[in-house]
Amino acid sequence: MKWAIAIALLGMSCTVSLADGPSTMMGVGNTACAEILRWGPTDQNDSGDMILSWADGYLSGINMAHVWWEQVLLGKNKQAELVEEAGAYTRHDLSATSVSEQLAFILKYCDQNPLKPLSEAARTLYRELPIIPDTIVPAH
Repeated sequence: MKWAIAIALLGMSCTVSLADGPSTMMGVGNTACAEILRWGPTDQNDSGDMILSWADGYLSGINMAHVWWEQVLLGKNKQAELVEEAGAYTRHDLSATSVSEQLAFILKYCDQNPLKPLSEAARTLYRELPIIPDTIVPAH
């Protein structure tokens, strides 16, 4: 039964994200925070698990994109300098907070920003996580 609810919620969020035309993101991340809050997510239920699973994948993807930027652009001076100035080489410690703390952060963000998508809540969480020190590229 739990899986059926999770699949139904995920299906609803995918339908919402597809209805708006082309998108750079799929799934529950495009869902408005007000809708997320209506699901009543906790760290003990399927909607909370779905939100955290999506956010974990999204945050991991951001970190891995930063790895790619570093590896691909490091040797291309002008582009590498632009990326470096934007701080794109840094990676954040995704294990710095517990799952419960991450969900609490996301839900607080959503409560304060009901019209923003879940992806914005996750991105804000990402910026709050500590930077892994050895991923900071020194300025030239």
